Amino acid sequence: MSADAQRAAELRQQLSDASPLLGGRGRRHAAEQLAELARSGAPEALAALTQALASSADEAVREIASSALRSLPEGPAREALCRLAVEEGDAVALTIASESAYEPAEPPLRAALLALSGRWAELEAFDLDGLHLGVAYEAASPGPRRRLAAAAREAGRAEWVQVALGGREHRRLAAMTRAEWRDVVALLARPGGAAEAWRLAAEAPPFWARRLLLGIGEPGALPEGQREDFARLRALAAACDEEATRLSATASCVATLRGPKWPVSSLAVTPDSSLLASGSQPEETICLWSLPGGEHVATLEGHESSVSSLAGTPDSSLLASGSWDNTIRLWRLPGGECVATLRGHDDWDRALSLDVTPDGSLLASGSSDGTIRLWSLPGGEHVATLEGHEDSVRALAVTPDGSMLASGSEDRTIRLWRLPGGECVATLPAHEDDVEAIESLVVTPDSRLLASASRGKTIRLWRLPGGECAATLRAHTDRVLSLAASPDGSLLASGGWDKTVRLWRLPGGKRAATLRGHEHMVSSLAVTPDGSLLASGSWDNTIRLWRLPGGKCVATLEGHEDPVSSLTVTPDGSLLASGDWHGTIRLWRSDIAPLADTPVAALAQDHDRLLTLQRDAGVDGRGRAWLDFMLALVARHRRYDIEIAATTHVTAAESDIEIGE
Repeated sequence: MSADAQRAAELRQQLSDASPLLGGRGRRHAAEQLAELARSGAPEALAALTQALASSADEAVREIASSALRSLPEGPAREALCRLAVEEGDAVALTIASESAYEPAEPPLRAALLALSGRWAELEAFDLDGLHLGVAYEAASPGPRRRLAAAAREAGRAEWVQVALGGREHRRLAAMTRAEWRDVVALLARPGGAAEAWRLAAEAPPFWARRLLLGIGEPGALPEGQREDFARLRALAAACDEEATRLSATASCVATLRGPKWPVSSLAVTPDSSLLASGSQPEETICLWSLPGGEHVATLEGHESSVSSLAGTPDSSLLASGSWDNTIRLWRLPGGECVATLRGHDDWDRALSLDVTPDGSLLASGSSDGTIRLWSLPGGEHVATLEGHEDSVRALAVTPDGSMLASGSEDRTIRLWRLPGGECVATLPAHEDDVEAIESLVVTPDSRLLASASRGKTIRLWRLPGGECAATLRAHTDRVLSLAASPDGSLLASGGWDKTVRLWRLPGGKRAATLRGHEHMVSSLAVTPDGSLLASGSWDNTIRLWRLPGGKCVATLEGHEDPVSSLTVTPDGSLLASGDWHGTIRLWRSDIAPLADTPVAALAQDHDRLLTLQRDAGVDGRGRAWLDFMLALVARHRRYDIEIAATTHVTAAESDIEIGE
């Protein structure tokens, strides 16, 4: 760390120090010194001033910060503030740079700043063909890319399509993320986008070509000679069922991700299904992987001990991690920059469990110190400390309606807390004849029922919000390790040391089925978002897929060489991620899905395989519809290439203007 950076960090700490010993004069002096550092272009000082302007309770400090930021000298200081706005997403820096008319010397940075501040008319005048904005976007990390895309989407800027695709040559076609494709499809579905959507459908992966074709609302805008072709392709697209691209009995491993060689303790997928985060024990790092391909995006470092839990915000903008170093860290997604370290749990204790409210406004953390802390998001300010448990808080569950938090502890009790204040409304006693800790909690989607599992052999159902015991479920012959509820709230699944998965009908808790097949304990469960499949991970190194509600085993997924320790399904239902005790993560998806996500040009090179699959009598109706559509896209793509390649020679008249030789 440079001397300026070190000094800025010390001064920032002084600004946040609420101790009476420092006093207002000391904080103002620290702000003035930061202002001096900022004028020299120190990025850390600029960041400290923007934070002070946004959150300081001292009006004099805010005035010093505002004055310094709005009067930066031309050169490195202004450039650094603009970079803070564009690259770090600093909202205060963006406002100051825009209102003060700071203009970066680098054209790509200037273009990005204009786009993020919504100054599209100025951007058009400065960057008429979008070249500079395209350069900025391609060079940016995932965080700035997402912010630029959001600004264009919210403004309805159709020209963003070419920026996302990598120019007219579509250089980024194969690298496009799901989020980028969603933006492109939405923009081209607007009036005036029909022709561009029709052209892009000749190149896009079939999954997105289908959405492009179905989104064209003005077929009359297409060339008359191509409307019949469009109608035929659109009919084939309409016959394709997106469910066939989601997790199914035909799932296979599409990627193997190698992280630290330690047990995968936790997996979390962002709600937009674009990123997978994995934590390991006793490893201190977190790995980020892009989906659906599983490319390594970043390794998040900062914790000083094992990562025990992960939780993401509903808008996919933040990832929270809990660690045995007694801290919680907040990471900005998709880039993975650490934006806050939350301290408050007792020293030498561990942050064991995390959950986020459905509106993303609160983070709850449970610790081995027996307390639960509530933190406001996105800033991470401490809101409340919930006390009452006498031992480690191992499990947390926020109700889907956001009104309550349930906590399970090694003191063998469950507590119910009203949100957002955190008042304890009920203490639920230990499981009958059970001297073991509460291992797992799950709340049904209607927020009316809480299920708890202990390291003993029982499961209990509790009515919410009162906490009355509705049923005690007995059938397992050993410890119950994991629970999962179906999306419609009609089924509860439990897995444990007795090698079985058991299904229970809700709300009564009547036994529905006992699923046998695993040869070792069942460590983890996950249900697909449509409720059609249950996945179970076991120490026998396999994952089994069970059809719901009946419980028939439809597939056994093999490939892990070590016990499966964790499972999660992406919110869009397209992927299952599994982690094992050796740090390996595998991604599983429908056999149709990889083909549907492959650009048409690449599919054309595998034309014979597509024909073979089409002829395969084992392909179900939904899969056959996709193959018919893919082959039609390949045929159109080949014709399209010929049309583009064809040239027309024109004899120039004397009045024509010739440029160059």
